[in-house]
Amino acid sequence: MKKNTRSKARARTKKVHIQSTERGLTSQAGLIPVVKFLKKRGLLDALETFVPHARGSNAVYQLSDAMYLTVLGFIAGASSLLKVVAVWSDGVLRQAAGWIRIPDATNFARIFKEVNAEQISLMEALQHRLRSALWKDALRAGTSKVAVLREMWIDVDSTVNTVFGHQEGAAKGYNPQKRGALSYHPIMAFCCETKEVLQA
Repeated sequence: MKKNTRSKARARTKKVHIQSTERGLTSQAGLIPVVKFLKKRGLLDALETFVPHARGSNAVYQLSDAMYLTVLGFIAGASSLLKVVAVWSDGVLRQAAGWIRIPDATNFARIFKEVNAEQISLMEALQHRLRSALWKDALRAGTSKVAVLREMWIDVDSTVNTVFGHQEGAAKGYNPQKRGALSYHPIMAFCCETKEVLQA
């Protein structure tokens, strides 16, 4: 007589057929809470209000639209404007965020080329304003006391980004991975208490 050694917690596997034919499925479901959070914080309205950018009367997308879509794309893991468009090609995500259509990568690039130094400064000021409001809300909720700290540790560190081809602003310098290669040498500031990038 053969002894049954199979675990009682497992059953014999059956043949399973996997199909992706249903409508309304998304691979970007993790972004939906982020969309709701940014909507609650009023990011799109804040961008429209604090960073003025006049485009033509026939322009479908504004700078605030491009910034919002790009921020969410980068949160999703996109590393280029083409990948931002790929993230937003998901119909369920577009519907959840209220977008009927999105610009292609060339429209994003065209909009971002119109940005000047003053608008970049306004975006940084807006970022600090939104962060301050978030810290105050966290203090009211009792989840963080970072808004009332008298001292904070700011860690300033640098990194190396290797570039290929003839990129503007790239230079030869310290690069431990590819010695002698052209690279950017960005300096970043981190808040140690919240692990946020304050400036980059």
